[in-house]
Amino acid sequence: VLLDITERKRAEVELRERWMQLESLVVERTRELQHAKDRAEHELSERRRAEAATRAGEARFRQLFDQSPIATAIIGLDGRFERVNSAFCMLLGYGEEELVGRTFSDFSYGDDALIGQEESTQALAGEVDRGVVEKRYVRRDGHLIWVRVSAR
Repeated sequence: VLLDITERKRAEVELRERWMQLESLVVERTRELQHAKDRAEHELSERRRAEAATRAGEARFRQLFDQSPIATAIIGLDGRFERVNSAFCMLLGYGEEELVGRTFSDFSYGDDALIGQEESTQALAGEVDRGVVEKRYVRRDGHLIWVRVSAR
């Protein structure tokens, strides 16, 4: 009995060649995915380092801000206190929670509330680097104090 298996052998060779091509593609794709994974892990590691450095810098800033003996306030574009340090609280005699959200005008004495408005506008517009004014404020206990305000 003779059976022509030429076509089967040709199919087996073709199947083997395609199988090898497929294995080669799988190996290549696996390598690409591993490189992509390595890059992503590296980028994630770098991002985590940068975030840690940012957190450390923010912590240093908060510590310097909070412990500064100079009365310091961070003021939003609307002119309201966003954050004040303890020296600022002691200067006006209020707690931080009482000051946040308020403005310098809330504590200015009489017409002194108008002093510094032009300088503030110029500073917010970037027209000047720093504005300095001297004006009177009323402390919580009612005492009048002169303050030199330097704004950036």
